[in-house]
Amino acid sequence: SLPTKNNEEFLSKLKNNKNLEIRTYGCTPSIRSEFHELFLNYNVSSQPLTAITILFKTKTDMSTWSTAVDNERNQLIEQFTKLAHELCTYLGTKQYWADFIDPSNGKPYYGPPTSDVLFETDERYQHFGINTIDLGCCRIIQHLQHGTHVFLGCIFTSAPKTDSNIQKLLKEFDISAC
Repeated sequence: SLPTKNNEEFLSKLKNNKNLEIRTYGCTPSIRSEFHELFLNYNVSSQPLTAITILFKTKTDMSTWSTAVDNERNQLIEQFTKLAHELCTYLGTKQYWADFIDPSNGKPYYGPPTSDVLFETDERYQHFGINTIDLGCCRIIQHLQHGTHVFLGCIFTSAPKTDSNIQKLLKEFDISAC
């Protein structure tokens, strides 16, 4: 089964969360080449790469800063990290490589240190349906339905998006592939 016993309740709450959106994107060779310096322990140039975006609709507007925004963001970083760890563990048991981007520093969570980063406002996320807006002083992300009330996390894996294990994962969360 997908969840480990100690996180079953946590995952159950997320599965019924209407503010959670998970999508998968197969990466073409040209897209994969943009990530070769990010994942030093996986050859993205010659092996499959699937991005799994995890979006949370937020209560607060993430284009501004306040204590409420900071608190909500910290809670979502914790939730995403738990979820990403569970999904990467699940994919690992199916013999796939998987890593996720730590939202607090933009670096692969499991991978070796790298100078490349992938913050949520990175233009490479446009390949995965995420719009970035340059406000001059900073960049923000914008979701089609939720506007700037959104938090983004991302997992990368060698599992093709059509693989039965990915489909099972999507079914667990009642979501379809893009």
